[in-house]
Amino acid sequence: MTELLLVFMTMSLLTVTPGPNNLLLAASGVQHGFRRSLPMLLGIVLGFPLLVLCVGLGLGPAFSAVPALKTVLKFAASAYLLYLAWQVATTKTIATTGEVSQPIDFFKMAGFQWVNPKVWSMAITVTSSVMIADTATVWGDVRGAVTAALIIMATTSIFNTAWLIAGALLRDWLNVGRRIVWFNRLMGVALAGFVASLLLST
Repeated sequence: MTELLLVFMTMSLLTVTPGPNNLLLAASGVQHGFRRSLPMLLGIVLGFPLLVLCVGLGLGPAFSAVPALKTVLKFAASAYLLYLAWQVATTKTIATTGEVSQPIDFFKMAGFQWVNPKVWSMAITVTSSVMIADTATVWGDVRGAVTAALIIMATTSIFNTAWLIAGALLRDWLNVGRRIVWFNRLMGVALAGFVASLLLST
């Protein structure tokens, strides 16, 4: 129990820190509000644990066995994040209910988890931490994978929601003058900075 609590605390710290999911949620909260951004949030809360479950059941070693997949993942993630960074940075107004502008939907955000390098790093960390002492049987593997997925579901439910709420609370304040322009530029630069760090990493 103590080991699981330590894993939960570690994943909480990793989940609450800025990353693509949190930056996109904050920007969506500002741009579209909390309710319209809920499908995006659910895409993370359900999509991320699904990835963790797959890693725990053997997908992680399969990716490690084919190093080229890591390179493909890195460049796919970088291209998509740069596109999202540009979309965020060039948005100059806050969307109103009648506008066509829509937040990222459930399926796109769930799918994005599979090319999000921070998510992959956390998935491998949490599964290895939870399953290291319980891999003697197939049932042990399944139980460990499910436990890891539930930990991630809990942390994303709490901390990703907090980022979305923070963005939604800033919505009215930023809808004054050019505040939203500078906020979106800051979010876009932050996402681009994450891409730069990803490409420069080994």
